[in-house]
Amino acid sequence: MLYVSPAKIASYFYHECERNFYFQSLAKEQRGELDVPKELFERPSVHKSVLLRGVEWEEEVISTHLAGQVKMGKRLPGMPLSHCFLDGVETIQELKRPSKRYLYQPTLIAPPRFYERYGLDPHVIRFAACRPDLIECRSEQDGFAFRIIDIKSSDVLKLSHRVQTALYALILSLILEEHGIAGNVDLREAGVWMYGAGQPRAADISQLLPYIEQFLTSELTALATKQADELFWHFDYRCEWCPFYDYCLDKARQQKHISLVPYLSSHASRFIRERQLPETIGEFRQFLERQENRHVLKQNAGLARQLRRLEAQLEAIAQEKVVPYDRAVTHMPIWEDIRLILTAQRDPLTGKIAAASLYRVGGADVFGTGSEMHHVIAGSFEECDAVGRNFADALDRLLHMVHDYNRAREWRAQKSVQAYVADNYEWDNVQQLLQELLFDPEYNEKAVRLLSYFHSSVLSSASDHPCEMVPLPVVVLTTAASQLFALPVHVAYRLEDLSRYIAAYNDSPFLYSASERFSFRLTNAMKMDVLHDAWQTGDEEKRKAVEKELSRRLWAASSVIQGIRAWVANVHPPPLVVWPEKFRFPSSADYRDPLVSKLAFMARYEALLNYLDIRQSRLLPLPERLENGVTLHVTYLGGDRFRLNNHQALETIDQKAGWLLTECNEEGEKAQQTFPDIKYAGDWSAPKGANLYFTRIRAIHDHGKKVELELELPKWLDRFPLVEGEEYWLSLRHADFTMPRVLRALQQLDQENHRILSLIRDPARYRKTFRPNWDVDEVKMLLRQSGLTKSQRQAFLHFLHHTLTLVWGPPGTGKTHFIAAALQLLMTIYEKRGRGLAILVSGFTHAAIENCLRKIQELVPRRRVHIAKLGEIQTEKFHGQRFALHPGMKIPLFFP
Repeated sequence: MLYVSPAKIASYFYHECERNFYFQSLAKEQRGELDVPKELFERPSVHKSVLLRGVEWEEEVISTHLAGQVKMGKRLPGMPLSHCFLDGVETIQELKRPSKRYLYQPTLIAPPRFYERYGLDPHVIRFAACRPDLIECRSEQDGFAFRIIDIKSSDVLKLSHRVQTALYALILSLILEEHGIAGNVDLREAGVWMYGAGQPRAADISQLLPYIEQFLTSELTALATKQADELFWHFDYRCEWCPFYDYCLDKARQQKHISLVPYLSSHASRFIRERQLPETIGEFRQFLERQENRHVLKQNAGLARQLRRLEAQLEAIAQEKVVPYDRAVTHMPIWEDIRLILTAQRDPLTGKIAAASLYRVGGADVFGTGSEMHHVIAGSFEECDAVGRNFADALDRLLHMVHDYNRAREWRAQKSVQAYVADNYEWDNVQQLLQELLFDPEYNEKAVRLLSYFHSSVLSSASDHPCEMVPLPVVVLTTAASQLFALPVHVAYRLEDLSRYIAAYNDSPFLYSASERFSFRLTNAMKMDVLHDAWQTGDEEKRKAVEKELSRRLWAASSVIQGIRAWVANVHPPPLVVWPEKFRFPSSADYRDPLVSKLAFMARYEALLNYLDIRQSRLLPLPERLENGVTLHVTYLGGDRFRLNNHQALETIDQKAGWLLTECNEEGEKAQQTFPDIKYAGDWSAPKGANLYFTRIRAIHDHGKKVELELELPKWLDRFPLVEGEEYWLSLRHADFTMPRVLRALQQLDQENHRILSLIRDPARYRKTFRPNWDVDEVKMLLRQSGLTKSQRQAFLHFLHHTLTLVWGPPGTGKTHFIAAALQLLMTIYEKRGRGLAILVSGFTHAAIENCLRKIQELVPRRRVHIAKLGEIQTEKFHGQRFALHPGMKIPLFFP
């Protein structure tokens, strides 16, 4: 028997762990059948300070914000407010005739029809009585409208909050049906009252309901009937907050389970289990060594991308040694004049940055000293907001001094700067800190200046943006290390692991040892319990202990950097291949309209991400590149013809991409690895000094066992000669001829203050309503027969009545199908009225347009519609289609 609740299901959606959910929900009398220590079931899942803060905030909401508006259960003298609740009978009475606008902690008991609706056996699965913090009751014409509101001590809206409130709403809606209560429950959005807020925050639950109902209908019963050893589980950072973590870790170590492999995703682990592949490290390593087994792993996208990494990681764990990868990296420079190491730590209770530090190494001729360290630590919850301002002051001052120093000197004398963080978590925190300052009038200019250099995506919310971008302003050490080495550690790389295995390459390393007081076991986030104690007690020694821990982390990070470079000095060819830029703050883009500035920034940022992705793919080990088509191994046949030698990459070749042609030797490999594509993305020929050629694939001739490529070669072959019979490499190039045109167009729109900017800024303002001139009942009938979902039918009705309809949905939710189905319905409506219809479909890419045309062809008989595409078919899967000219038209028609 499983006793489940909205809170437990919300936890399952967070952890994605069947074992955690099963153990938490198992009936007490059955727990003894497991080999799980009894005390683990009693271990609190949250820190006592979190609970205390939650209780205090809940009381403030009820007693202050909603004073006099809340119906509560009986409260005895001295009883905490959180112990008051409405029992099941009182709740039903209040729902029938609410005496107050809000019901506090009403008891919801899942009715029989809840079990019937989702096919649940109450002898196997029992929903425990549950209590949302509040139910809001609003009087309407046909009864009451009810909305779930939960009060949270966090100021960050989480997925678990939305799942929990959505489940409360589902249960409440069926309680109303069961008891014949007039009214309805808001299933579109719930309220989550975040800490410190004056009112609840709207939380969209409509998008989650299909997934939650799918879980209730099919997954929950299947999970409840599993044996304990059949439950899926997997180690990742979320396990840190599970009461059964120690139990699972012991089991994993005893079994040498595959989930101990660092950064193996839960999806990959589930794939391994479902395919009944070996689940121990030793057996899986043997399985991977057999080449004939690799095709199985390639069926999973995550595993297919990291087979070499997985091999090395298994070897490192099995042999307990560091295993270097045979690859170069762009995620770390060869050297820098000035090193800045940053850290920022978030308070889990408020979500705010409570401590931040920076450590400068180098630049004595700029600053007068060889190094300096700054700490900013909040003295209380209320002082967290000041941390960001003080940290930004220190960081801006340092960078401004370098900027001014370089501006007064020639290029050779200028200083380069490279910033580092130990972990992605810290970089996220630094970005959060700077983003919050964007909305501080006193610090907006400073925040924009800093973010212009660090070019985070959060800058899109600003009104001013840079006109250029630095390719790699911040190095994340765990990322750089994971691309250079496989370490003999479990689950994830921690700062302690980097210090132990990598800093040790340095002659005099600072070795960091994780402390139970400050360190988690699976992540590099810093525990804030000591700082909380300092806030509550005013103990200065505890605040100093926090400062000392921050210093240790910064010293350790610097030592890891030195260790990597000490190791690199003995490796040939060297895996570090890039130099940092000479530092200067990027110039501001000269746009009058903030919207144009934002659009230009987004175009530049997208281009930068594309460049970094291609650049990083070119640094993979050569066997991987030859396998996935990033590099093509070719033999010159004369003229513009080359024979493709790595046939396995044929299907992955992007014929529209740009390519770098290099010699097939160490010099050629170095040329493509070090080439800064982004500087020449819009050029047709390679710059002087680059030992390579720009080229494109004009045609591919597949003769079965022999494949020839026809290339667009430059007129002058002055870098190296092409010799018949000699081998060469083609490597993907970042080429972007579109972005300059986009930027020129935006510049023109900005100068003209074009009216299209108003459309982009406020599209709803330009929306008009059509006067209905169709049979409403006929449209309803067509919709019922269409096979569209409820939300798609609603979108079509909006589309039918308005000149503008915005439809949003994540990948795979049927947007292309909806467009085609909507156009088919529109054609049918017009056809029944004896009218023809001309429809223009436009899109950002050829693939989007061609996919849409294909979908329309599948839905609409050819005799009823003529489909044409302006220009040539571009996407590979549509090549070979027939074209014809429709009478009176001068564009080719597209036929299957």
